[in-house]
Amino acid sequence: MFAALVLLAAWPQRWRFAAVGLTGLALALQAGHSHAFAMEHGPSLLLYAEGLHVLAGGAWLGGLLPLLILVRDAPSKPAAETLRRFSKLATLCVIAIAGTACFQGWVLGGGVARLIGTA
Repeated sequence: MFAALVLLAAWPQRWRFAAVGLTGLALALQAGHSHAFAMEHGPSLLLYAEGLHVLAGGAWLGGLLPLLILVRDAPSKPAAETLRRFSKLATLCVIAIAGTACFQGWVLGGGVARLIGTA
């Protein structure tokens, strides 16, 4: 799968969107190998939260290296604009990661009673 994504990313502009879409699909499918799927087979809110969690993490962390490469040698104005744009994406991703992590902790941990009531 990774080799196919690398080949698609190296092709003309229109194929790069396909590569991004396939990458997102591959990341979202990782949720099928998680505790969320083990607890409830089939679609569930927990499974969707896990998929969003993995996608947000992939978008945020996956964008850091290209961001560094882009702004490292760029003039200050374009670099600042790029950082502003990425900052918006990163903020949304971190909010999604934190929100889905809290929800998953709530469901998988059994709620507040089990989080604070066990030895």
